[in-house]
Amino acid sequence: QIRDLMEFYFGDVNLTKDQFNRQLLETNQNKVPLKLINETFKKLKDMKVSVEQIAEALTSSEILSVDAEMNLSRRVPYTQKDFTESTVYVKGLPNGFLLDQVLSFFDLLGVKPDLVVFKKNLKGANKGSFDLIYSSKEAAQKCLEIFGNQQNEDDRFKQAFETFRNVNIDRQNKQFLHQYKDQLLQQLTVIPAKQHQEVAKEEQTETKTYIKGLILKISNIGTIGTKNGEIVKNFQPETENIADQPVTRQIIQKQFERFGEIKYIDFQIGGDSAVVRFKECSPDAAPKACTEVILLGSKKVQMGVMESAEEEKYYADIFARGDRKWKGKGKGGNRKGKW
Repeated sequence: QIRDLMEFYFGDVNLTKDQFNRQLLETNQNKVPLKLINETFKKLKDMKVSVEQIAEALTSSEILSVDAEMNLSRRVPYTQKDFTESTVYVKGLPNGFLLDQVLSFFDLLGVKPDLVVFKKNLKGANKGSFDLIYSSKEAAQKCLEIFGNQQNEDDRFKQAFETFRNVNIDRQNKQFLHQYKDQLLQQLTVIPAKQHQEVAKEEQTETKTYIKGLILKISNIGTIGTKNGEIVKNFQPETENIADQPVTRQIIQKQFERFGEIKYIDFQIGGDSAVVRFKECSPDAAPKACTEVILLGSKKVQMGVMESAEEEKYYADIFARGDRKWKGKGKGGNRKGKW
C-alpha cells in the first residue's frame, strides 16, 4: 500500500497534473528527503508510518529508489509527457462520488485508471464529469471497449452498482444508484478525452456570439448619501423620489427596467458610472433609454450604447471569465458579433 501510494504520487501520470510534486523533484534535484514527504503528505501522515517503513516498502519499486541518506529519487528523471491519447472522458455519474469511490468503481470493472481528474464549475464544485488518465493507450482502449458493450448487461456492472448501493454518500445518490442503476449505466458517456475536447472546442466557438447593442453605459451619476463605497448612515434624501435616493444597483434597476429586461448591472456604491446589460429579448432597450432624461443621485446622467472595439473587449472579458455562453439570434449580420 505504501509503495503503491508513493509510485502514484511520483509516477509519470500524476506528475503531469501535480505541480507541487514536480516542484519537489525539481527543487531537490530529483532527491526529495523522505522525512519531508512523510510530514507533508496527508495520506502518509494518516497511515502513521516511519521513514524507515517507507524506505523498506520502496525496495521493490521499479519507479522509485531511496539512497543511504533517506532521499527519494525517480529511477528515470521525470520529463513532461502527453497522455491525451490515453485519457478517457466520463460523464453521467451522480454528483457526490468521491475520488476513492470512482477508483473503486472502475477497478471493479477491471479498468482502474492511474489518475482521476474531476471537472470543476466556476465555484470549484464537481460537475459530475471527469477524466480517467491511463498510463497507456491500450489500457484506455480497454475501458472504452467495456463501455462500448454496456448494453450487454455485463455482470461486472451489476456487481459494481451493488457495491455502491452501500457506499457512504448522500441519501439521494444512494437511492438513485439502487433504483436506477441500469438506467444510469446506459446514460454514462464514456468517450476518448481528445474527442470530447474537440467537441467542446467546436461548441465553444459556436456559442461565443452575442447580440450587439445590449450594453448601456451610464456616467455622471450623483454620489449623494454615499461615502467610501457605503451608504451614509441616517442619510435623509431631499425627497422620496427615486431620483434623489443614494444610488445602488436596485435603484438603477428600478430606473431602467421599464426599457427592457436587465441581465446584469455593473456598479459600485459611491461610483459615478455604471454599465447595464440588457437581455437578448430586449434588443432595443439600451438605444431607447438614451432618448430619455434620467436622474440618478439627484443628477442628470449621460448615457450611450457600448459599441465597436469597446463592446468586443467587454464580451471577450466575459468569455475569458467563463461566464454563461451567449448566442446571438438577431436579424441580419449587422446585429451579431462573433468570437
